[in-house]
Amino acid sequence: MKNLFTSSLLSKLNAAQFVNGLYVGFRLARTEVFVQALVREMRELLAYKLYSEGRLSGGTAAKLAGMPRVQFLLKAGQQNIEWLSYGKDEVRRELS
Repeated sequence: MKNLFTSSLLSKLNAAQFVNGLYVGFRLARTEVFVQALVREMRELLAYKLYSEGRLSGGTAAKLAGMPRVQFLLKAGQQNIEWLSYGKDEVRRELS
């Protein structure tokens, strides 16, 4: 009887450890996904900032953000970041 009890208890403990391991694994995986998303967002924000300051070209900023140049420029426009930064005099000169 003792053997049966011990093996049953061990089975329950192993099952609990297995479930706990799955839970810990899930939390670590979820944390890793969160960290990857955070890094992606930080790179994108840094690219917008450096591009808006004129420190990076559109192509280089797009590479930093991890997206195609056209997509980066469209999203920059949605963020109210000028990507055609001409002054009034430059526009007049270009159009005349």
